[in-house]
Amino acid sequence: MIHVVGDSHVCFFNGSDGITDMYPYAHSNPPFKTYRLGALLAYNLEEYNIGSFISNLPKTDSILFSFGEIDCRYHIKNQSIKQSVSVETIIANCVDRYIAAITKLNSNHKVGVWGPPATTLLEEKDSNSQCPIKGDHLERNRITRLFNIYLKSKALEVGVAFFSIFDDLLAEDGSTNPFYYADSIHLAQTAAPLVMKLVLWSPTDDTP
Repeated sequence: MIHVVGDSHVCFFNGSDGITDMYPYAHSNPPFKTYRLGALLAYNLEEYNIGSFISNLPKTDSILFSFGEIDCRYHIKNQSIKQSVSVETIIANCVDRYIAAITKLNSNHKVGVWGPPATTLLEEKDSNSQCPIKGDHLERNRITRLFNIYLKSKALEVGVAFFSIFDDLLAEDGSTNPFYYADSIHLAQTAAPLVMKLVLWSPTDDTP
């Protein structure tokens, strides 16, 4: 079993479109079981104290963490402006904290991370408390690409598997392809064929 733990983007692995109830509700769609913890940030993962939850999962199973889309959609650009530093600097700090939090869990499970998908087609003028947005659409996709590149490098350094379908979700001009989306933010099951490699991941596989 692959336990997918994270924000609302874990719902993609449920096998149907739509957002399911938050943890302790869990949705099973073998080989996946999903746990939606809420609108949590990759940057703050260590503060969420999920160690006890993780430790109760079967040791023979794998864990896939799904955080970062909210960071890429709003916080990275926002902090870049506030701190007067490059988005690359903010990305590095965010990912370093994210990977450090995962490694500190010391769960003895096989662990992977799911790279954030392409950003919403909504623009900054559509931003609200439920869906904060900073930067234009193409800029946010650039941020997400850089986030995934750095996340992959840091994850593999510590033996954490990395999975992403980000590039497959883009149109030729670099915009997000709405064909793969159930709503303005979340992936639809039209994207499910893109994750077949992940379906084959097991606790005995080598890191892809």
